[in-house]
Amino acid sequence: MLVSTGPFPNMLPGDSMKFTIAVICANKYGPDRMEDDTDYSKYNLFLNSRWAMISYRGEDKNGNGILDPGEDLPPYNGILDRYKLPEPPPPPAIKLVAADGKVDVYWDNSAESFIDPVTGEPDFEGYRVYRARITQENQGSGLKQLLELIAQYDAIDSLDYDTGLDLIRLPQPETLDGRVYNYKLTNDNLLNGWEYAFAVSAFDRGDPANNLPSLESSALLSAGRVFPGPTPAEMRRVTVFPNPYKAGSLWDGRGDDGVQERSRLIYFANLPERCSIKIYTVAGDLVDVIDHDGRTYSGADIAWFQQYAAGDKVFSGGIHGWDLVTKSDQALATGLYLFTVEDRNSGEHSRGKFVVIK
Repeated sequence: MLVSTGPFPNMLPGDSMKFTIAVICANKYGPDRMEDDTDYSKYNLFLNSRWAMISYRGEDKNGNGILDPGEDLPPYNGILDRYKLPEPPPPPAIKLVAADGKVDVYWDNSAESFIDPVTGEPDFEGYRVYRARITQENQGSGLKQLLELIAQYDAIDSLDYDTGLDLIRLPQPETLDGRVYNYKLTNDNLLNGWEYAFAVSAFDRGDPANNLPSLESSALLSAGRVFPGPTPAEMRRVTVFPNPYKAGSLWDGRGDDGVQERSRLIYFANLPERCSIKIYTVAGDLVDVIDHDGRTYSGADIAWFQQYAAGDKVFSGGIHGWDLVTKSDQALATGLYLFTVEDRNSGEHSRGKFVVIK
């Protein structure tokens, strides 16, 4: 291979010069025969060559090798930055709020002020919302494969669906945990106690004139896991689900030899914000005691959540999982069990029962 450059008529002995080489590849364009070496066949090669030059020039829009006024782009460092490629807008910051049979997805508008590093112009177009229901059967597939598009909203500009953003824009921005959110989507008809993942991505308009498709931020960058369920309330009838618990619910963890004892899971639901749950046999023997605080509950007290929902999780505050392991570290046997719930704020009590069939 021979690589040549130049000429450089003004170089003197001892001078040095830096030059850049681009290796450009492209698929053949059009229906012409493979042996036809025409400009039409080389369209993709010319296009990729142009993008290589655009990338190399970076902020040097006119190619004079100088950072002229108006060419400096964020973060505005006063230096001629090269090797700039088109980028999608960053994913918005999201907040998930779980409730009874639904999840509220909040996100901010930070993506809308993103400046494209090549054009130097804002080119935000819209948002896409994704959801996944994670089960024992599919969790090995990876979250990227499980996320499914459930909604898209984009600017009214004769591109995409032209839905506009008013359908999801909050009347007034809401502040949650110290962060301001501008949009909200409620996804209902969800199953309480099941694990879901939600994500919001941002995408741009693309550049049709240069054969550049719309670019989208990765949904994985904003994805969060959430468990719908009742929210905390003053004392009401506390329930258990699934009830009866038969051998193993669909969300139980399984190994090669079947359901693992420490990977079983049932829920106490309709709990007050702070309470104590006591579980008894019908003979009155104390099986286990569970302390619940809906403000801080994270599922960390049982193995199921650590193994099958690792990382940050969002709960509704009115449910609490239990692995059917007694305070004596023994697996729970088949039978009828009783429970009481004491509201630590009001002192009120609730009682109930559930059945375990193994």
